[in-house]
Amino acid sequence: MHSLTFPQLAFRLSAALAFLISAATLMAEQPPADLPNHIQKLIDRLGAPTLAARQAAEEALVKLGIDALPALEAAQKSDSIEIRLRAAEVAARINERRIAEAEIHVIGVYESGAADGRVVVRIESAARPVVLVVCARETVQWHVQPAKGVELLKIIASGHHPQKVLGTAARVQSLSVEGDETPEARERAFYTYRNSGLLYDAMRERVKELTGKEPTTFQGRYDAEGKPFVIGPKK
Repeated sequence: MHSLTFPQLAFRLSAALAFLISAATLMAEQPPADLPNHIQKLIDRLGAPTLAARQAAEEALVKLGIDALPALEAAQKSDSIEIRLRAAEVAARINERRIAEAEIHVIGVYESGAADGRVVVRIESAARPVVLVVCARETVQWHVQPAKGVELLKIIASGHHPQKVLGTAARVQSLSVEGDETPEARERAFYTYRNSGLLYDAMRERVKELTGKEPTTFQGRYDAEGKPFVIGPKK
């Protein structure tokens, strides 16, 4: 049996130390056995007296990701305004991270075509989380109807005139030119109802800027023609 040289011994010791550190890190990252109780304690700390404690709770909840979302949604009805606001912010951060795995569905019209300005969008099913993009030139009341089990992360509503989104608690990002006719505003807002041309190309570019992804699907009509847009196999 030969003795180890100093470089060999140092290498083996460093490898063993790296293994121990990795094992300890893995154990530290394991979720607690009572995860719901752990999440609730973190949510309670969103209203802690010190800023450091509140920020630490936020980061821990973000790290838990989707597991924390139901409790964060409930926390947005808390009696504490601090907890309500921070819970909404943490939920938004988690959802922003999840956009990378989402489907991006775009619906476009020039106008509603209905007397009440309504356009119905039904999301029948989706294999992954959904970001819905709705756009129009004229003001439209978008009635969004996600089916049970559909995870709607976010809605982007864009148009020359302001858009209205009803029927869902999903976070809405609104873009419009009305009241701000600067070139910058025109670059921010977009709409198209055709699947080709300059307006369509501008929509695709802005959607990619906003989500980091190309649209998964696009549906467009001049107006809604009295029927809903349907996302999913029943379209």
